[in-house]
Amino acid sequence: MEGDIEPKYPQKAIIFIHGAGENSNLWKFQIESISKYFKTIAVDLPGHANSDGFNKISMDLFLRTIDMLIKYINSEKIVLCGHSMGGAISMKYYLEYDKIDALILIGTGAKLKVSPMIFETLTTNFESALQYLDSIAIYIRSKEIKDFLHKEAIKTRQEIYINDFHICNNFNIMDQLDQLTIPTLIICGEKDVLTPVKYSKYLNEKIKNSICHIIPKSGHDVHIEKPEVVNKLIKEFMESI
Repeated sequence: MEGDIEPKYPQKAIIFIHGAGENSNLWKFQIESISKYFKTIAVDLPGHANSDGFNKISMDLFLRTIDMLIKYINSEKIVLCGHSMGGAISMKYYLEYDKIDALILIGTGAKLKVSPMIFETLTTNFESALQYLDSIAIYIRSKEIKDFLHKEAIKTRQEIYINDFHICNNFNIMDQLDQLTIPTLIICGEKDVLTPVKYSKYLNEKIKNSICHIIPKSGHDVHIEKPEVVNKLIKEFMESI
């Protein structure tokens, strides 16, 4: 998904990276708003939605996908904006490739351990697992948002979900955060139960050049529940770098 209008600041580009089991459509509210100002690209990671399938999907494959995309973007400044697993990918990309100018981290952490109950339910009762994940991803009890999340969730195959959560479960850069030296915007929903506020506060404490915003009355999918607030923060951050 890409913005279809000429942005005000084409020299700055944001690549939006979705979370586990998700796809680029989860960034629709950001693309619609932020593409007026900056070049915007929301990627479908390998095996997700409209992306090609692969025999083996891994963190390394995700990183190489982002690297190939960056090579084709003609912008002076590249910013990665990742939600949950996408935030993990964004941080890992900078640590291994060091080719970006800033990070935007939404509902993520330096370590993303997954409950064994989620793995068990994903394996034994996939539909129930999706309903459970949809219900705890948001704080606002909006049928419209829940229906939107479920519509997008069922686009991802069961094995991809399980694989994504294994990638999250194996992710841990607790001892590398001091190497993240580029400007970093951290955003978290106040009621996030999947990646709680303490995760974002820890990132803010350890990443020296970072700012952190906790958004009231919102959950893990804060960029969907409170898009106006999140978009304003992203725009202001992009203008500052």
